[in-house]
Amino acid sequence: MNRNQLYIHHGTDAKAMVAHLLQRSGIQSEIKPEYHVGIKPNLVEAKPASSGATTHPELVEAVVEFLQEISVQKITIMESSWVGDYTEEAFRVCGYEELARQKGVKLVDLKKNTTIKRKAGKIELEVCKSPMEVDYLIN
Repeated sequence: MNRNQLYIHHGTDAKAMVAHLLQRSGIQSEIKPEYHVGIKPNLVEAKPASSGATTHPELVEAVVEFLQEISVQKITIMESSWVGDYTEEAFRVCGYEELARQKGVKLVDLKKNTTIKRKAGKIELEVCKSPMEVDYLIN
């Protein structure tokens, strides 16, 4: 996969479009079946995707199905809603609890995650531990 390549696909079936774009990107050659893959959608607040504030669960479902088709078994959806909102509520309202149950994937609330220290240049940051533990992160 060329990390600087932009893929565009037009259509009305978002789930099918995601599957097509993932296949076209070639990431299946980067992800081994034994990898632990993290998916970080965008669930800013506990509002349905129709509000425009969150990633539609069908898009993430397409990513999960793509990963399962290439034999990835360990998949975690991880998120932290913005300050003042609750990630667990966003998981429920946005349909991610149901998605995780149906597809057999784990949900992690990063607000409740332990942190670890990492250096970025001369700066030391505390970052959530879970994203640092996956082999491949899809954001």
